[in-house]
Amino acid sequence: MVKNQQLIFATFVAMGAMVLSVEANAGGTLGFTGHTLATFSESPLAGASDTRSRIPIYQFLSLRTLDLGVQGLSIELSGVLGAHAGEPPIVGANLQDDRFVGDVLVGLIRWHDQKRRISLAAGRQYLFIGAGRAEHLDGLTITYRSPWSVDITAFGGRTQPAQVDDEALEPNLAYESYFYSNWAVGGRIRYRLLRQAIASVGFVHEGHEKQTVRQNLSFQLGYWGFSKLEAQAGGVVDVAAKLPQELWLSLTSRPLASLKLTADYSYQVPALTISKTSLFSVFATDAYHSASLGAHYGITESLLVGVGGGVRFYPGAGFMKLGYNGALDVRYRLGEGGGKNVGLRSEFVHASDQWSLQNRLYAAYRLSFGLYFNAQAYVLLLGRDGGGGSSTFDQHVEAKPLSFGGLVLAGYQLIDALSLQVAGSAFVTPLAKKDMRILARLTYSSAWSWAR
Repeated sequence: MVKNQQLIFATFVAMGAMVLSVEANAGGTLGFTGHTLATFSESPLAGASDTRSRIPIYQFLSLRTLDLGVQGLSIELSGVLGAHAGEPPIVGANLQDDRFVGDVLVGLIRWHDQKRRISLAAGRQYLFIGAGRAEHLDGLTITYRSPWSVDITAFGGRTQPAQVDDEALEPNLAYESYFYSNWAVGGRIRYRLLRQAIASVGFVHEGHEKQTVRQNLSFQLGYWGFSKLEAQAGGVVDVAAKLPQELWLSLTSRPLASLKLTADYSYQVPALTISKTSLFSVFATDAYHSASLGAHYGITESLLVGVGGGVRFYPGAGFMKLGYNGALDVRYRLGEGGGKNVGLRSEFVHASDQWSLQNRLYAAYRLSFGLYFNAQAYVLLLGRDGGGGSSTFDQHVEAKPLSFGGLVLAGYQLIDALSLQVAGSAFVTPLAKKDMRILARLTYSSAWSWAR
């Protein structure tokens, strides 16, 4: 998170004042949502030196407007402030995390014309456009929607990606080493055929000064016009490496109203997702192919059963590693309305020479007067073919292959705008003797509208 609290507070105050001042003299809609979270956690890892309990408190704030003074103009602002109630946890040999943390997650101004042909978004935003997926961009996005169902989007600005902090490696370095930033430009062209088909191609170039961080070309095709079959395909090509980073194909068929069949294939090179400027980018670009089939059938209106499984191939020089998985899903709906069901998911996963058996039993129920519950129980069994490995984690798994725990959540709608949630979890894992967490969240959400 960004640790400059003065910048965070200044951004909130400035944009909040802009919202309130304009709204006071014009029509529009103002919405506010606030989440106050208090957590308690105790998770001493095996061999950890810092075993203190942690009690951080976070405040999430979100302001949003519609038709701010003029039609089509709006502001969106959200962020988080947090503090440790006790001493900050030790995150390195002699390095402690700050007591206070915070970040402006989104802070932007949007505008669109009356016909919604042209739209602008300026400021801090999350970018989910073509090859610019999951980018946190401080910049400008422009979209033009033509009358011929073609959308053209262009974006550019500054990004601040996650990376290994220099200070964690060299504690004597100046604190300004956190402010490592990239720049990014890109765009997307997309064609939509009513609600039946889509085709798009996107590009992003991200750099750090004159260095290339990533240069990706993405594409997607989809058609839903057939009555019994839906098809989608897509991928990302690493233009700098001249290799596909990801390719995928998904088929869905509904031959009966109560039966859904799926078939999926993907090819991935995980190492190509690493920034070219990262020291980890020199590692091998191991690739794998995966294919899976699935079927979900509604036995009755309340009972749904699903089965699925697939294989994963790890090609290598003169050898081929094989992995596979199989899963069973059972869900039963408890009465009318949403949020009332019980279910079980059990999955066996074998990857190379490691395997796991994952089981999750869950239940959710909502009462008519606003009280609701959610409970989940987990059992995880880990193992290796031919005994334990040489790593520390493998040794812990061999000594304690079974992990288990559970999570319980209860919530209540106090009034229309105010709700309370309390959740707790407890787990035992190969690396933790116990992992206990308690979270309480108080949420206020409301919107106000008035005419000019």
